[in-house]
Amino acid sequence: MTDDAFGGNEDYPYIRSWGRMRGSAPDYLAYLLGLARAQNAPADAVEFRHRDGHWITTDEIWAADSRRHLGLDPIPPIAPDLDLVVAEIGNAMRCSRWMTDRNGLREVQRLDMNRLRMTFTTGFTGDLHVEIIPPRP
Repeated sequence: MTDDAFGGNEDYPYIRSWGRMRGSAPDYLAYLLGLARAQNAPADAVEFRHRDGHWITTDEIWAADSRRHLGLDPIPPIAPDLDLVVAEIGNAMRCSRWMTDRNGLREVQRLDMNRLRMTFTTGFTGDLHVEIIPPRP
């Protein structure tokens, strides 16, 4: 274990914390810290995404447990975006073992901005209409 990966310098604390959380090897953490210094990565860098050369920063970590582990405040909720909500519901249905294994969900189609159609191996279909209603002033 190198002092640099788990202590020593105090630069890039989120790379260290993220690496400990994920169980990264000390040599890999030392590599990331060296890369961060060489590339002058942002001070709040968390991880390096090798496929596109992008440094992920604390602003891009939105999961509450991960933020808590990194010692960051939770991100306040934002107003829901209908397009993203419908897409997320469709993804959740596709990943649900109860929907696929127990109910025979075969396909989820996006019909339009706020409608999904589920097709089941049993021949049933189901349409889901999503509406987001803003709070009253």
